[in-house]
Amino acid sequence: MTLSQRPALLVVDLQVAFFELDGAEGGPIANAGALLGNTQTLLAAFRRAKLPVAFVRHDGDGGFAPQSAGWPVAPELAQRGEAEEPTFAKSEPDAFSNPRLHAWLTEARAAQLVVVGAQTDFCIDGTTRGALKLGWDVVVVADTHSTYDNGAATASELVAKYNALFVEAGASVMDMESVLDALYKQQQ
Repeated sequence: MTLSQRPALLVVDLQVAFFELDGAEGGPIANAGALLGNTQTLLAAFRRAKLPVAFVRHDGDGGFAPQSAGWPVAPELAQRGEAEEPTFAKSEPDAFSNPRLHAWLTEARAAQLVVVGAQTDFCIDGTTRGALKLGWDVVVVADTHSTYDNGAATASELVAKYNALFVEAGASVMDMESVLDALYKQQQ
């Protein structure tokens, strides 16, 4: 697996509510520290390579209600201004339910999407499938998406299950180090 010459990083729903002690499901999302750290590393690499970066924000209820404390993109990600790294709002699992996202990626001449974020079994799944339906080449970063235990499976089990489902659906799955290696090789 490799990256295209012009991948775009799509950061899905990494909002404050997922990282708080009283977050979306009563606590931080599984592997919250690693999720933030890996995303920060990927953001730095995409920014250094001057590749497109976009953020997706879920506008929902509770901690994700617009203007609530949990609603903003996590400040640890140091999102740049809207002109450089826009935010696309959505209210359902598929980020492409907001047609502005597809238009922006096309205008940015993205050839491939590299998807990270939350929640694996909701918005990462919905966005990956939505992107594939629109004909995008999608890479899901295997160790840079997360969810919560759901009673039937642990978060780790769900991540592994969905990584396999993403491949079955037509996406590629790469770990963060492989993505970084591919970006580095492109810079040579």
